[in-house]
Amino acid sequence: MAETEEEEAGVEVKLEEEEEEEEEEEEEEEAGYVQSGRRYKCLTCNKTFPSVPRVLRHLKSHAASAGGSTEGKFACSSCRKEFPDRGQLRKHQLSHQTERPHQCQLCSKAYKTAPELRNHGRSHSGEKPFVCHECGKAFMQPVCLRVHMARHTGDLPFRCQHCHKGYGTLSKLKIHQRSHTGEKPYACGECGKRFADPSVFRKHRRTHAGLRPYQCEVCRKTYAELKDLKNHERSHTGERPFLCQDCGKAFSRSSSLACHQRIHAAHKPYRCSLCGKGFTQLSSFQSHQRTHSGEKPFLCPQCGRMFSDPSSFRRHQRRIHSATPSISSRTSINLSHVALVYVNSLK
Repeated sequence: MAETEEEEAGVEVKLEEEEEEEEEEEEEEEAGYVQSGRRYKCLTCNKTFPSVPRVLRHLKSHAASAGGSTEGKFACSSCRKEFPDRGQLRKHQLSHQTERPHQCQLCSKAYKTAPELRNHGRSHSGEKPFVCHECGKAFMQPVCLRVHMARHTGDLPFRCQHCHKGYGTLSKLKIHQRSHTGEKPYACGECGKRFADPSVFRKHRRTHAGLRPYQCEVCRKTYAELKDLKNHERSHTGERPFLCQDCGKAFSRSSSLACHQRIHAAHKPYRCSLCGKGFTQLSSFQSHQRTHSGEKPFLCPQCGRMFSDPSSFRRHQRRIHSATPSISSRTSINLSHVALVYVNSLK
């Protein structure tokens, strides 16, 4: 029994270490550049610049080539070998840059420069010295604050060539574009499931390790991510901080507000290829598709009855079994087909 607990603890520590490394890499990708000594290096082409404004202007030159697939776009400056995405290129470049003289005394991670080591040190101390003066949110890295500020200023220079949606960083644009191309470069080693967004991938990996460290103090429900706990807590408080500027309707989640706003814009990106009906939300589109296919993927574990959509399943559970719904899905929608329909609807 003790050995099992030690093994589980070892898995948790290893996963947390891997997630810390991935989060640090993702923070750099969020900005598109990293500080190297007194200069700022572009993570796409490795050019360096003397100031943040200069590197930000340079990053916009890459935005024009960000449309569609990125296959073969990222070349190593040392050996010219090409890679389909920046993440693979950066891992390869470590083979050319092996010297890391600045080592953390707490976890032994090593860095090429002293500023990089100081930035890493905040992950141990929890220090967040960079504060947004608009909303009070604090960050460990200055680049993360600059990325966050784009939400307040509306500065969204990176535009999707398919739907013209704007983003504050090139990395966010690339993640969004995968909804058009169907590309999912992050594969789970446990179950083979693939993901387009690295943060969603990290969250999924915790389900295999059984890590749900965030618990609601009201109902004791646990979550793998802090943001999911915050969203859940609003179901108890009734807080709805996301306000529609067009009609005044308020929402507890930013994603719900984004879906609602499509109603005002008359934007229905998900269109059925069989009957032409359009939808503002992917979930509504998927439910509609089942009216054509007859598919009923939601199985009631108590009586075996099948349902085509989760709302009908939950209603059945409450009325017939007086139970809190627990969805079991035997099948899934072909999301590559969904992406194709989405792209076709924008033409």
